[in-house]
Amino acid sequence: MTSHEIAPYLQAYCDGELEAPKMLDVEAHLQSCPSCRQAVEAEQAFREELRTKIAREPVPPHLAEGLRARIAEEEQPQRPSRVPVSSLALAASIAFFALGGVLGYLIAQPVSKPGIHPLVTEMVSEHMKFAPLENPAELPSKNTEQVAFWVQRQTGHSVRVPDYSASGIQLLGGRVTELRGRRAGYIVYEKGRNIISLFAFPRYEASLSGLQEIQRDGRTFLTGEYLMKQILLWESGKMTYALVSDVGWDELFQCARVFFEAEQS
Repeated sequence: MTSHEIAPYLQAYCDGELEAPKMLDVEAHLQSCPSCRQAVEAEQAFREELRTKIAREPVPPHLAEGLRARIAEEEQPQRPSRVPVSSLALAASIAFFALGGVLGYLIAQPVSKPGIHPLVTEMVSEHMKFAPLENPAELPSKNTEQVAFWVQRQTGHSVRVPDYSASGIQLLGGRVTELRGRRAGYIVYEKGRNIISLFAFPRYEASLSGLQEIQRDGRTFLTGEYLMKQILLWESGKMTYALVSDVGWDELFQCARVFFEAEQS
């Protein structure tokens, strides 16, 4: 979508009122459009500043009583009355200067740190698209070797399909998807009612903005959060693997530990 097409949705995006598909469209556009991203970040900063600087003061008793009386009057059927021109002019002036102040603030704000990489947003989008389905796997199977063989035939990449059953995580099967225009394996697991998605694709050499590098168990991982989903990413051989879910970090790191233990056995 272009900046012109996305503009009508930015206010609702900042308000958190967009439905998930449209929100993902806006997020994807913001990753590649610095001007729109700057506007959104400035709007969010402006709102935060208003919340911190404008204190809520109690309404004086006499004013509260007057408001209640006025509301009671308005609830009675009345003939419509004309609004004085001076009142309309005053309201228009206030709106004009308020808008000018907001726009000036937006223009003055610098671009903050880069957003999360589109590769990550695509993985989260795929996870959110298939996780609610009754049968999220394209190839339903609880056999790790069968799923690994099927994914390799579909993508041309040799992938590992870990067995997490000892941790109470059941394999549901596999899918094939595309990430940044390249075919990737998508292994689907389930724990309770939570879906855990494991993506496998050829090593991604570009820097993945928005993720944090950490060391765990002597290995390097990239971690991040997007749309309330946790992302844990690592490299193994010529492949990159990424877990996406909302089960919690301890669970995801345990899955990674099992992955590497199986690799060494």
